[in-house]
Amino acid sequence: MAWVMAAVLGALVFVACLRNQVRTLLETTKLLKDVQREQDLADRAEAPRIEGVSHFIADELRQLEERSGVPRFQAFVEPASFRPVAIR
Repeated sequence: MAWVMAAVLGALVFVACLRNQVRTLLETTKLLKDVQREQDLADRAEAPRIEGVSHFIADELRQLEERSGVPRFQAFVEPASFRPVAIR
């Protein structure tokens, strides 16, 4: 009779642990959805700012190009006439 009681008690503990695991899994899924929703909201809120900064940088580079008279990509290329000087 004692082994039957132990088996019933063991089954109850197993069911309680399983129930706890299922609750934790459901809560984790709910929290993950909440985090994803908040991340999407933050991304949508940041998109106009990022676009504004991108336009600002493009305008600044365009103004710099106009002031210097040197095209953007040419400013980073060494001139063909450049030769290093040997130091003696």
